[in-house]
Amino acid sequence: MRHGLSDMMLRSGNPVLRVLGVVALLAIALPSAAQSGPAATGTKLPFRQGQVPIPCLTPMAQSLHQAGRAGGQAAGSALAALRPDLPSDQDRYQELVDGSRVLIPSQGGAAPEAKLQNDLLRLKEALSETRRLLLDGYGLSVPGRFTVVLAPVESGADGYLVPGMDDTGPVMVLNYPVRSERLTRSAVHQYAHAAAMAGATPVPAGWAEAFATWVGIRRTGFPSLPERKILEHRRDHLQDGLDSGNLELSAGNALWFLYLDEAFGPESVRLTLEELRHGITSEALERGVRRAAGYSLREAFRDFHLWVVLTGERSTGRHLKFAHSLSEPRFASRAETFPALSVHADSPVGSIGAAQVLLSGDGAKTGGLVLRFEGELGTDWEADVLLARLDGTMHRIPFELGADGRGEATLPLSEMQEALLLIRNLNSEPSGDQRYTWAAYRDTAYPFELNVLEALPVEHGPAGIRVAWETESEQDLVGFNILRVPESGGAPVRINPIRVPAIGDLSSATSYQYIDGTAEPGRSYVYHLEGITRDGLASRSGNVTSAISAP
Repeated sequence: MRHGLSDMMLRSGNPVLRVLGVVALLAIALPSAAQSGPAATGTKLPFRQGQVPIPCLTPMAQSLHQAGRAGGQAAGSALAALRPDLPSDQDRYQELVDGSRVLIPSQGGAAPEAKLQNDLLRLKEALSETRRLLLDGYGLSVPGRFTVVLAPVESGADGYLVPGMDDTGPVMVLNYPVRSERLTRSAVHQYAHAAAMAGATPVPAGWAEAFATWVGIRRTGFPSLPERKILEHRRDHLQDGLDSGNLELSAGNALWFLYLDEAFGPESVRLTLEELRHGITSEALERGVRRAAGYSLREAFRDFHLWVVLTGERSTGRHLKFAHSLSEPRFASRAETFPALSVHADSPVGSIGAAQVLLSGDGAKTGGLVLRFEGELGTDWEADVLLARLDGTMHRIPFELGADGRGEATLPLSEMQEALLLIRNLNSEPSGDQRYTWAAYRDTAYPFELNVLEALPVEHGPAGIRVAWETESEQDLVGFNILRVPESGGAPVRINPIRVPAIGDLSSATSYQYIDGTAEPGRSYVYHLEGITRDGLASRSGNVTSAISAP
């Protein structure tokens, strides 16, 4: 079954480096491993062609290794074929870091000597830098000795890591020749894999790929184009939960490490990796954030969902450092006019998964938007609403759901630019994809319906302007502010030092008044009301104009 390096690696004439072609390996070994019964236990990654290229074969090699150790002969043979033979001539190697070495390609290889020496120097610097990052910056264990082999990988992958056969440690195969930056990124990625595999219990293959992707981004501070596509794909398929066995989604779980690092610091990354080595994913993620920050997984996933939605043009500059460079997030559905309804039309959401619905403002200046949600029974649903206003402010409103998975929330439409309904399935155990329904319609009387608003000069007593109003109905209202603007123009000023308490209800008219004693004689002012809901949101009324005559 073995072929020379011409099938996959360098055509250097070197007879001792031999490896099975990757395409053949995928076609032959993996189906065999899948049929080997117990050997496949714990291996959840379906290595199928996806929408986003994953330039790393290490998860495949790691899964083959696990299957082989469990007794899968086909998997063991496939892994052995993937492992290159190494020459015993020590003059063929050059030292890298911590006793590790790189096998120098034979003379006549594909890279000119000057490029090879420059690439070897950059390779050594990148690995040394990554070692310091993991060891000193995050307190993580780093791999011991390993061997790097530079050779073309015709499958399109950038490289892979396989266990070695002796005390020289694992073997890192890097696609070569390529641009120097691509080579160093691939080396850093595989070095991170080696760190994740070190120890008695390795990090599971999918999460090891996520960690390796995170390390590459963390080292430079910015994702490469392939890494950016991986992150965007993971974000846009968050309905497939964090424990998805899909390799392209697992790689994108680097977003979770990016969130942990920025939100809670290096310790959270170290503790999460430590926990991922033991137990199922949901329990490991729970213990990781609890140990690092005292958060529950529910709280952390709620924040994480917001972080990954606020990307592209919605980036606030306070979350992912490169959020502005990502594309607009994908929405399960959109609505621009109301009423709007989705009856199980959106994609289902898996365990520890999330989805979002975009509701655009329809230009209404008054009234409210009623949102209703209903999820399938037996699912631990959570939802909230992110309201974006025309002035650029954002407000997050809790969406209270009952035990039956149903809930309702109402938002003031005044100044609303858009609202994002954020939906999460927080089942800790895999329970299959769950469906939900949402509906949105307008309520013209929310949060108050105004009968009268007037502003008139005070006829008796100290000079001032009496602002009076009457509401037909009120709901979810805690108080009023009176805002004033000079008719000639300027910024609105709140004239009441404390909020005027709301005392009305849905069924009866209620009257209020407030005297503006700060109005200057001879000037004309425009007044309007601002009703404040129990969620701290504001809904504004129309305007009235009044003035005090000059003495």
